[in-house]
Amino acid sequence: MRVRTLLAVPLLLAAAALPVAADVVHLRGGRRIVGRVIDDGDPVRLEMAGGTLSLPRSRVARIERAELPSAALERQSAELREGDAAGALALAARAHEAALPRAEGRLLERAAAWAPDDAAVREALWRWRVLERPLAPDAAATERLRRLVGDDARVHRSAHWRIAHDCETAIARERAAALEDVWREFHDLMRDIGVRPAPLDRRLEALLFADHADWVAAAAAPADALRGLNGLFVGATGRILLFDTRTAPAAGTARAALTEAVTKLAEKAVYLDQREGQLRAIRLRVEEYRPTPADRDGARLRGEKLAEIDGLLAEVAAQRRTLALEDRELDAHRARVRRFWDEETVAATMHEACHQIAFATGVSDPAQPLWLSEGLATLFEAPQRSALDPMAKTSARLRDVRALRDAQRGGDLRRLVGGAVFAQKPTGDAYAEAWSLLNFLVLRHPEGLAAVIRERGRGGSGDPAQRALDAFRDAFGDLDRIEREWRRFVEHL
Repeated sequence: MRVRTLLAVPLLLAAAALPVAADVVHLRGGRRIVGRVIDDGDPVRLEMAGGTLSLPRSRVARIERAELPSAALERQSAELREGDAAGALALAARAHEAALPRAEGRLLERAAAWAPDDAAVREALWRWRVLERPLAPDAAATERLRRLVGDDARVHRSAHWRIAHDCETAIARERAAALEDVWREFHDLMRDIGVRPAPLDRRLEALLFADHADWVAAAAAPADALRGLNGLFVGATGRILLFDTRTAPAAGTARAALTEAVTKLAEKAVYLDQREGQLRAIRLRVEEYRPTPADRDGARLRGEKLAEIDGLLAEVAAQRRTLALEDRELDAHRARVRRFWDEETVAATMHEACHQIAFATGVSDPAQPLWLSEGLATLFEAPQRSALDPMAKTSARLRDVRALRDAQRGGDLRRLVGGAVFAQKPTGDAYAEAWSLLNFLVLRHPEGLAAVIRERGRGGSGDPAQRALDAFRDAFGDLDRIEREWRRFVEHL
């Protein structure tokens, strides 16, 4: 279990134990009804779990008002003694439980002002700034983003993103949820290795297109350069560009192949229906022929013909069973294709989101070597949102790494860190190698990884490959030793 999971448990337990503020309506006769009084006139109206209840005022003896969490926090905040950082931190925890992020932030900032060296206060304030702090809406930026997609586009806003889209709102909402998942996992991973990303002051931006062709046009890159990609982070704008992967050329090819297969199966079914109908019609005519008892040859021929037709009908039945099996296999293949594109959607969204977050928060910069920037992004590829864990062994990357080792390729640290592996086409091997190296460094050398990240890439003159190798050596020591450790680590993946 990772550290962040353990840290989350007390918070979840506390949230579960948090009482819901409620009013109590005391009725004449002694009964009580618990809810939230929204109108104490006549009738008295209460909001309850099952809906709204109205009561004649004449039935009400008295109303016992409960203090709202926001009002209680405001009162208790005002009662805090000057310098009581522990009290402010405790109240901030209550504000978090009550889903009052602004109040939580005010209390944490007071605690930090009173106890600037308190590690618990600093950690809580940092987590609030990166995870909970509400970002203000920006109507002008929202409109500018919307126009980039089209006049009919809409904008979906989440805690840390605004997404301009021309697809179904449900698709945009699902992508936003995936982006927010990456946001939290990214910051938890950075905390685990000892890196503090900078907080954001404005939302990140994404363009989500319903059609692949519009995505290509927005990317403003040669089609060949975009082949096989299902998302893109544009460093110049800081935006990610996404599209409905069901409209990708490869998805269209797969869909056409499925359509062709379905058509062929339908044609076979029609042929078998016709064939069976013809055979049964012939059989009826043969059955209608009634040879006389003396016509032994006619009786024999009639029997032989019926047996031949029955054999042909049995063949048709066997072909129908084969056809049914092919139909089931086609359904299974269709489900696999659909699952593949669903997984590609999630993985591409999360990969590009990692790039965007890393650059926006200062974890990455243009001088950062590819092994690090792409390796980080591959950690966040997951087939489903529920499976997102940077330290999970994603099946696709793991399969590629094992294939490299089985072919006695890969494992050359200098070529990977220096960037030579990424110069080869296709780059799938390079991404798999970077993924395995980042897994290794996070688990075995987190301090060195944090040092490399904090350096934000080495700029200046000289060979970029040599600069990357020098930075790696400074952080991790002898390259041959680290390569041997990495190779042993990969053998046990």
